[in-house]
Amino acid sequence: MAFLVRYGDWGRRRTAQFTDAAAAMAYVFAAVAASGIAVNIIKLMVGRARPRHFDTLGHLAFDPFAGTSAFASFPSGHAATAFSAGLALAFLIPRLRWAMLALASWVAVSRVAISVHYLTDIAVGSAIGALCALYFRGWFVERGMLWRQVGAGYRRRMVFRLRQTKLR
Repeated sequence: MAFLVRYGDWGRRRTAQFTDAAAAMAYVFAAVAASGIAVNIIKLMVGRARPRHFDTLGHLAFDPFAGTSAFASFPSGHAATAFSAGLALAFLIPRLRWAMLALASWVAVSRVAISVHYLTDIAVGSAIGALCALYFRGWFVERGMLWRQVGAGYRRRMVFRLRQTKLR
């Protein structure tokens, strides 16, 4: 497999693009993985009953460390994943930020619409996902990867772009 990637033959432009793409994928992966780990730990510790058990157990039914899906409502893992991935992609591709945030919101709200989570579950899950994306953006900025700090904000680092050729 090592013969497939020979950096010496690529040149500066392609190497910079590959490095930037790898860093972007690492950023999205880190944000999504961290939010997933955090949510699963909290779910296990809290053990809140899902809405389908509302009639029998009520809305404040908890069974910490139960480890079953019936008591894994708080916080929403789907909302956390949607917001960490959506916000991470919004930071990487600013032109698509509203579409990414709308899609993440739609995923989060759909969890309430199909009665598998309460509103507080998706609110906390969304906050965890957003905080993970924000934390890792700061982590990458500190190391000079993907963004640079400009005044009070951040700007995406410019990477060499291959020249586009016109088709004839």
